[in-house]
Amino acid sequence: MSTFPYKNPISSEQLNGVQSVERSEVFGTNFSVLSVGGYMEVFNLSDLNYTINGLGPIEYSGNSIPIDFLKGTGAPWSPDVLTLNSDNISSGRRRLGMLVYVYEVDLVYQYRIDNYESLWSAATASTGTVVVSDFGTSVYNSSVAGQDFINAWTASTIEDVSGYTHSTAVWKKYIISGANLSELYLPLSGGTVSGNTYFTSGLTANTISATTYQNLPTDVYVTGGTYTNGEITFFNNTGGTFTVIGLPIGGPGGQVYYLNLSNSQPPYQEFSPSGTTNSQQITAVTINNGVTSTIASFQTPTGYPNASLIPAGYWSFYLHSFKQNSNASFNIFCEVYLRTTGGTETLLVTTDPTPVTTNSPNPSMQLTDGYYSGSSINTTDRIVVKVRATNTGNQVHSITLVTEGTQHYSYGITPFSDNTALTCDTLSGCSTIQTIQTNISDKFDKSGGTVNGNLTVTGNTSLQGITATTISATTYQNLPSSQTTYVFNMNSFAVPNGSLFYGIYLGGTPVSPAVVATQYGGGATDFFPGYPMPSGTASTLTVILRIAQVAPTSAMTLKLSNTSTSTFGPVITIAAGSAAGTYTDNSATVGFTTNQRLTIVASNPFIAGATSGPQLTTGSFKYQLS
Repeated sequence: MSTFPYKNPISSEQLNGVQSVERSEVFGTNFSVLSVGGYMEVFNLSDLNYTINGLGPIEYSGNSIPIDFLKGTGAPWSPDVLTLNSDNISSGRRRLGMLVYVYEVDLVYQYRIDNYESLWSAATASTGTVVVSDFGTSVYNSSVAGQDFINAWTASTIEDVSGYTHSTAVWKKYIISGANLSELYLPLSGGTVSGNTYFTSGLTANTISATTYQNLPTDVYVTGGTYTNGEITFFNNTGGTFTVIGLPIGGPGGQVYYLNLSNSQPPYQEFSPSGTTNSQQITAVTINNGVTSTIASFQTPTGYPNASLIPAGYWSFYLHSFKQNSNASFNIFCEVYLRTTGGTETLLVTTDPTPVTTNSPNPSMQLTDGYYSGSSINTTDRIVVKVRATNTGNQVHSITLVTEGTQHYSYGITPFSDNTALTCDTLSGCSTIQTIQTNISDKFDKSGGTVNGNLTVTGNTSLQGITATTISATTYQNLPSSQTTYVFNMNSFAVPNGSLFYGIYLGGTPVSPAVVATQYGGGATDFFPGYPMPSGTASTLTVILRIAQVAPTSAMTLKLSNTSTSTFGPVITIAAGSAAGTYTDNSATVGFTTNQRLTIVASNPFIAGATSGPQLTTGSFKYQLS
């Protein structure tokens, strides 16, 4: 027999009798979702979640079925506190054993913490953790057992969501206990089934016979389509259409998103491509020494980024902040997440921690970035950015994030593009087009991908390989040459003050840079052999993108070098004091022949008193057949 101290709950406010309404009234006594436990109905699966949106009593309208919980600061004098009702199995509006119907998925879920009695026993055995009164019980996180007990109530894990199963979730799909329906009624042996019958997991039979067959699949195939500004609309033989949206358009990205504290995107603030005209905003958090905490979280509005692909590239954030005083020490950084419509968040990239150098009330800017290799996403997914800080000092201190206004606006530069033209040098090298091919491969007819009828494409379009009976155009350009783009990664190599030349490896796995003997790569070619050009090419090369980060203290140069012939290609000069940005030369060329090797070298002349050098990140070059 259980020793758990269950008792019918009472509260300090009590009724004198049963409440009812007149028989003719059309309203009820209350809404089911406002009761404590029992049976409730909600619309979305996310309504089962529980969100802790700040400090103090958590009274958040986004929690459809809340608990009675107070979030402390983490300091000994400010603990977390969970308040149970006097039955000790309910808190707020949640009660162990309650049933909730979710309209979105047409299922009933039961709330159950499987190891509840053992959690309770451990908590009550810990000194100062559990305080019982006539009308309720308070559980503090002053012990490990108390924290474990509170975690069980705040978890809100759901079966078959985010990897949780029936045995590990607290919201479990409700199953009629005592018998398995399939054991009671299946297999069928003869008989008649009356009325509509639904098979949710498929139907297998030797013979299916019916008077009328409905909803049989139609052989649907594409007959044409139009492309406009990042969207492709396809037409099929039934007169229907489907649209592929969210194509990244333009170059390698660089769309700016602003951290807007004054606008909310529940449960967070706003991460938007549009800035505000509001005055400067601040938000602060106090962090214990050695602890990492979130200062503020931001989410893109509904409909943003409206993409089916996150391009590979850097996420760069320009944050403004200050620390409490000169004794404080903090590193600040960002975490970028992908958030589904169901509220599931997946970490994409964590940027490098950057020290906060100024004290209250004077903000300074910190640049922190990180590289993400890219992935496909749903167009309904949103981006969440969490600005976090680590207290690297030996005392409790606060840190303040500053944004908006005209002087200290914090923002991020994403890999998404805001240009207006789709460019792909090769179809096989364009992952977005490959994704589209995968998504619509089953939409083409049986002849292997033939588009029947007229296909109209508006705007500039680049195709690699096209077969047609007749190709007609008003103007033909760049015949018969072809070109290919290669991307190189400089891995944020810093070019120290006073170094003669650095080589940047353009092929295979990047290696650490070393000072080269000459400006051509000369004696260092064993370390920086360069990129061997493909067999059979004889052409010219153009550097189309160079990126420098951290302002140089002197005029710095970037040069394309043919290490096989010790000759220069284009030279870009970045003036002293230039801000981080993109530096491009689309005109200068260097000659090469088959298998000759190409590399990039950088020069940063010595300047007395300078202690750091600019960083080089990514770039690209392309060759074109002559």
